[in-house]
Amino acid sequence: MRWLVSMLGFVIACGSEDAHRCGSPPVDCLGGACLNGQCSAWRLTTSPDFPTALTVDGDDIDWVTQSGELFSVSKAGGPSTDVMHVTGYAVAVAASPSSIYVGSPLDGLLRVERSTHDLITLDTASALAVTTNVIGDVTWAAAPFFGPSSGAGIKRQRSGTSTTEALAPGEASAVVAIDDVGTYWIDGMSSGWGCSLGNDPCQNAQFPVRARFADGTFATYAAATASADCLAADGSALYVADWCAGTVTRIEHADAASTVIARGLAWPGAIVVDDTSVYLVLITRCSGGFWATTTGSSALVRIPKDGGATSTLRTIGQGVSAIAQDDATLYYLATDHAPDASATHEAVFAIAKPVP
Repeated sequence: MRWLVSMLGFVIACGSEDAHRCGSPPVDCLGGACLNGQCSAWRLTTSPDFPTALTVDGDDIDWVTQSGELFSVSKAGGPSTDVMHVTGYAVAVAASPSSIYVGSPLDGLLRVERSTHDLITLDTASALAVTTNVIGDVTWAAAPFFGPSSGAGIKRQRSGTSTTEALAPGEASAVVAIDDVGTYWIDGMSSGWGCSLGNDPCQNAQFPVRARFADGTFATYAAATASADCLAADGSALYVADWCAGTVTRIEHADAASTVIARGLAWPGAIVVDDTSVYLVLITRCSGGFWATTTGSSALVRIPKDGGATSTLRTIGQGVSAIAQDDATLYYLATDHAPDASATHEAVFAIAKPVP
């Protein structure tokens, strides 16, 4: 509610900001409030343990924790459901219509059947990243972390089959992205340690981005993405968040031309794209779910896909570890601070996407 003081000294109400028509152009804030023309985030639920990855699953949000628990909550919010204990340590999660896939450096790639909660091991090599497409194919990155070194590679299992395809044998990674054109990963980045060892967090960050296209051919993007950490793809281009350089680069599928669409970012990490925009979290990492922000405040930002001004949607605080999306909403995991600062806990948040 906005208040004005009249010339006679009376305080009068002049209306409140409409959460269903917030800002200009107007946007529906969904579960959030409209504050100064911008939608605020809202908390869907708390997480009983430190969350490492999340995925959008129809009307629900699924996430995994360091202790290997799989949780779910409705997009409408409310108490979380403890689906099951999957593994001793979970760092990645993805969903299909019939299954949920959990990546673990200890136990490999695991599939949870939705209807029965049966747990099936698909790969014993350390699985540090996993993703699915709309028809239920699952693609993952296996690395010689705790699992057998002979099992490293980028792998795929088509929906309705039990055969594992080796898309890039021996190429270890902690990040994988897919679209209709191909599969993308950061070669040699088996657990993100290269950007993390020593006093300089970027002293060894020299991992090329690799691609395998639908026709079986490969490409390497080394020059423009020497210290890449997180990837997203949209069918026309690949988007690379370079944690050490502080940039986001777009690489065109058609001719491999690269364009830096944002510079001067504070440790850009977890990234998603939609038809018009790139969304990412600053001061975070997505290398196998191991790295969340530990100092400073994270921010959720939007960048136009063709470049332009970076706008901050939300200053989040510490502890951001993942981001996901649907058509209208962004979802993220972060530390939730009590209003009186007496306690903190991990939580799942949502925020309406702005109108481009």
